[in-house]
Amino acid sequence: MSAYRERSSWPFRLLVVLIAIGLHIGLLAWLQGAQFRHQAPPTAPETIAVDLYVPPPPPPEP
Repeated sequence: MSAYRERSSWPFRLLVVLIAIGLHIGLLAWLQGAQFRHQAPPTAPETIAVDLYVPPPPPPEP
């Protein structure tokens, strides 16, 4: 590559990087805005899991 061509490609590379970063920031802002815009309606607390307890066997009688 000639020195002129190598020098002239840097502004284009910088422009591509800045556009990519701007698009990522825009996408993150859009997704964060959508996250808080559509909140789930409040519901009553539901039982998710129940621990099963098995008592130990009684001690043997003498």
